[in-house]
Amino acid sequence: MPGVRYAGNPLSNLAHVPGTWKGRQVHYPITIVNPWDSDQVFLYHGGGGFISANYSIGIATADITDPTNWTNGSNPIITTPAGTGCIIGPDGVFYNSSTDEIWLFATIYASGFTSSWQGLFKSSDGYSFTYYGATISPSGDETMVGNSGYLEDGNDLYCYYTYRTEAATLPGIRLATFTNWKTSTPSFDKQGAVISTGSAGSYDSKYIEGCQVLKLGSTYVIFYSCFNGTDFTDGDWSSAFATSSSYNGTFTKEPTNPVFTKGPSGQWDGRYESCAHISQINANWYLFYQGAQAKNFQNYTVDYTTDTLTANSHGLLLNDMIQLSTTGTHPAGLNGGTSYFVANPAANTFKLSASENGSPINITGNGSGTLSFIDDPMGYNASLWDTGLVEIAERFVMSEMSSDTLMEGTTLIRTAGTFSLDEMSSDSIMEGLELVQASFSNIRKADGTQAGIRRKIDGTPAGVLRKFASGVWQ
Repeated sequence: MPGVRYAGNPLSNLAHVPGTWKGRQVHYPITIVNPWDSDQVFLYHGGGGFISANYSIGIATADITDPTNWTNGSNPIITTPAGTGCIIGPDGVFYNSSTDEIWLFATIYASGFTSSWQGLFKSSDGYSFTYYGATISPSGDETMVGNSGYLEDGNDLYCYYTYRTEAATLPGIRLATFTNWKTSTPSFDKQGAVISTGSAGSYDSKYIEGCQVLKLGSTYVIFYSCFNGTDFTDGDWSSAFATSSSYNGTFTKEPTNPVFTKGPSGQWDGRYESCAHISQINANWYLFYQGAQAKNFQNYTVDYTTDTLTANSHGLLLNDMIQLSTTGTHPAGLNGGTSYFVANPAANTFKLSASENGSPINITGNGSGTLSFIDDPMGYNASLWDTGLVEIAERFVMSEMSSDTLMEGTTLIRTAGTFSLDEMSSDSIMEGLELVQASFSNIRKADGTQAGIRRKIDGTPAGVLRKFASGVWQ
């Protein structure tokens, strides 16, 4: 997926902060222009500590001209509703002009995580929300209704939700519709499946969780997160596209999927990327996503008289999770295969606890052999998640245009201030979107030759942002 990862990732104020409400994760970023101040953007996101026991939702704001510089609100602004287990999300956010409210949808889990549903929160200022209640609950073979994507299409609101059954975990996406949503009591009618996991060995063979839905011209595009491993502790998460000419029709997966993947090894997003969200802000396109660092293997020594483990420059934070291994015997009081929480971390030392924010474990022997640990032993759910940004169409303007003004046979890729063009087949062109730039003198093919550009009737250059037929951003 062409685009430039922002050099300042993870975004300032959108990274986890140990010991706070977002101690391990900042996830599910989603944006909306402030309906009461068009110069400001709201970014809602989830956050929490260990797994999902204490997740909440927060807000950050930015000037519409600079979506890289975010200011935190008095967070969290939404916490788990009374009588439920926890909140995860947000999944969708819209402005209801009829009621002058922001409507925010999120996934709510029952106590004990035995069930989940889509819940609605309403706000008259974007900061203070009231829980309305469940809008989409499990039915039929569903045991859980989970992370979803929403699309406002005229007077209707479509929810594309992921789900679980007794027989399958996250096997695809189903659709529910809400007609005349701005003036009616919230009520979604389920329509059935629109996307399912792929065949064995494919990029989306195991799970589909979380999605976003866009309508570009007359084409509906689902941008979804998917997984190809055997469980959350292995494999790769990535982002993929599927398109349809109808909101409830057959969605065709993009042949070049996945279109966005994790970052390079050793980077902040080098282990996972997930739950990406595409936003058009001030006429530019951006992709916000959550990323997680790769596993960290290190040797350590122990001083049982002080219950202290030493590993120079270990990089561990409060409540990080680790598991231990040894070529000999474990320190007395500690075991292999058990997940421990980091306590009292310093630059080169730390202690271990059996619970988050718990007391240090009493160690009664130093053990033997080569002692080592691995952080993030529980994989996806226990990862340290932060939020980053990809600039898809920086400094471009998008507007409607006729199909006879397209630039043919090219893929547009931004590279360090200039642009290069890789050749591709001319049957993968998107109609209906125009890129306008003051000068096209730096746009060249991969071999360095000047790219051919079609022009509008007035003689000015025109181009395309993405392939419309297949759905991949260009």
